[in-house]
Amino acid sequence: MKLLICLLLLMTTTNANATAPVSIISPDADSFVDSGIITIVLKADRAKLDLISISVTDEAGKAYSAAEIPLKRDIIHYGLTLHPGTNQVEVRASKQGRMLEQIKLPIYYRERSSNQYQTPPSGYEKNLFHTPAKEAGCTACHDMDGMPKAPKDSTCKTCHRRIVDFKFVHGPAAVWACLSCHDKDSAPERYAVIKPDSRLCIQCHEETMQIWAAKRYRHGPSLISCTICHDPHATDQPFRAHIKTTSHCLSCHREKASGAHVIQGFSRAGHPTGGVPDPLRPGREFTCAGCHNPHAGDTPNLLYYDNTRMSHFCIICHKK
Repeated sequence: MKLLICLLLLMTTTNANATAPVSIISPDADSFVDSGIITIVLKADRAKLDLISISVTDEAGKAYSAAEIPLKRDIIHYGLTLHPGTNQVEVRASKQGRMLEQIKLPIYYRERSSNQYQTPPSGYEKNLFHTPAKEAGCTACHDMDGMPKAPKDSTCKTCHRRIVDFKFVHGPAAVWACLSCHDKDSAPERYAVIKPDSRLCIQCHEETMQIWAAKRYRHGPSLISCTICHDPHATDQPFRAHIKTTSHCLSCHREKASGAHVIQGFSRAGHPTGGVPDPLRPGREFTCAGCHNPHAGDTPNLLYYDNTRMSHFCIICHKK
C-alpha cells in the first residue's frame, strides 16, 4: 500500500511538471554567468498561453530589461542584458491578459574586472547550457556542431546574436567563426575555451605577445587572462574593454580614485586619472593609459616614456 501511494505521488509530481504551461531550459536558478549578455531558453505551451513577459531587476530593485514575446513557437530563446551582481530574472506567462504562471530566476553576473562582483553568493553554481541534456531539445532544429559556411548560416547566431550588438566587435565573432575559439568537444560543457585564455589569444596575437615578452615589466592581468579586461566578442568601449579604462584600473588600484596621484605633494588637487581631455589624443578623454601601458613596459610603473627625469616626462603634455 505504501509503495502504491509513493508511485501515485511520483506520477502526480511528474505529470505536474510535464503539463506546466511554461518551463525554463536555461539558465538555472541560483547560478552565475561570466557574461553580461545571456540567452534565456524556455518551452511554452501555445495551447495554454499566448504571451511571455520577461523582465530583469538589479540588486537595487531597478527593472532595466524587459520584453513581451507573443507565442509563435514552442521554444523561445531571448537575449537578456545583466548588470554585475545579482539579477532577478522574472518570467510571466499569460493567456488573454490573465497571468497563469510566474517564475523567478536569481542569476549572478560575475564581473571579473570588478573586485566588488568577482565572487558569487554561496550556493550559486556556474550555469552550463551546452550539456547533452539541454542540447537535446535543440537538435531537432539546429546543427549544434558545424562551422557555418557564411555568417548568416551560423547556428550560434540564432541564440547569441546580441553578443555582437555593440560598436567594437572582435574579428572572429563578427563572422561567427565561433569554433576558432570554442571547443565543441570540451566537457562537462561543450564550447569551452582554453584556460588561461591568453594561450588562445596568442594564436592570432603572437607578434604582440612577443613584444610584451621582451619588456622588462609585465602587468599582472596580461599574464593571466586577456578577458579580465577585454571582452572576446564585442563592447562599446575601444579595444573591447568591458568598462572605461580608468574604471578598469581603479577596480584594482582603488587608492588612486581620490585623484591624489603623482603630484599630491605639490598640488592639493593631485593629478587627474580621468574626466579631462587627453592632450596627446585630441577628442579623447584622458585615462590611466595616457601615461601607463596596461600590458608591458621597460619602466617600473609601466610608463610609456623615459621617466629617469620626471620634469622631461611631464612636459610631454605640460609644455607651457
